[in-house]
Amino acid sequence: MEYSTSDDSIKNSVVWLKIIVNANVSLGQFINNERTYFYFIQNGKATELIYSKGLKDFSNSKYQGDPRYGKTLVTENFSFRQQLYELNMDKSTKGDISNSIATMDYNAFSLSFAFSQLNQVQEKKSNGKSGNSFIAGIGLSSYTHHVSGSNGSYLQNASLNSNISPLLMFGYLLKGASKSSRFSFYQELILSTLNTTGIASSAAAQSISFNVKNTFLELQLLPTYTFNPYSNLKFAAGIGVDLMFKANSQNVEHVDNGGGSVQDIPNIPALNGILACPVIAATLTGKHLGIFVNYQFSGNLTNYLNSSWTFTKISGGLFYKFRN
Repeated sequence: MEYSTSDDSIKNSVVWLKIIVNANVSLGQFINNERTYFYFIQNGKATELIYSKGLKDFSNSKYQGDPRYGKTLVTENFSFRQQLYELNMDKSTKGDISNSIATMDYNAFSLSFAFSQLNQVQEKKSNGKSGNSFIAGIGLSSYTHHVSGSNGSYLQNASLNSNISPLLMFGYLLKGASKSSRFSFYQELILSTLNTTGIASSAAAQSISFNVKNTFLELQLLPTYTFNPYSNLKFAAGIGVDLMFKANSQNVEHVDNGGGSVQDIPNIPALNGILACPVIAATLTGKHLGIFVNYQFSGNLTNYLNSSWTFTKISGGLFYKFRN
């Protein structure tokens, strides 16, 4: 492989190419940490399809007389299109792609279609398999609580401690069969807990404390976009909604009035049965194993009069795709 690191230097390396179209004039692909390179392979020789985009410095003396001299500009080199014109005229190719070369993009989807047409071979199919996958994962959620209440309410002068709770996740990933597909949709069923403690100050009682124990069944709906679909390690991000259904709640307020008088008041803080929380999500996925990180925030969790209980939550963990 050869690629230019500057106007005046060449870096040589030996790499393996992934063959995308295997034909008389084949198409190969190489991916490194910076970008994807494509090559056409003819008579056993690999030649890079030239494309680049970036900042170019025209301060070198060889650019004197060029109107761009002395400037640094964003440039885009579409030399690969001229190479495709030459291949299209080659007697060893059978197809005609002349009408589509001018708008050809430098990516696996566009080039594999072009080389399939050029060689008059059928594009590789997915053998009837979709890109959908079953997923399962484990992780932790870190909650930060924000509690307030007006005079006389149960949550007046109250605070709840931040907490970390485990979660289990099962779901289904909807994705197109094509490797170039960037959009996907996660449907996840999550079992989570919210267990914490808190206190409140009161002029009437010596001490007030809260013992909060909740279990949720969550339905998370996440449209996502994959930024590098051809990479072995794919990064995706999305935004969606998490519907939290209260499966169990054992919240109790303990009021110590002194003199041995202790009153336990159940269902304080009271919790709504269904919560809808916006979610911002990111995933880093290999062939089967992935990492997820979610950020979400809630509306008012409590249905108690003149009180407010909201949280922000960061969740993260590992998941596994059972089909790919």
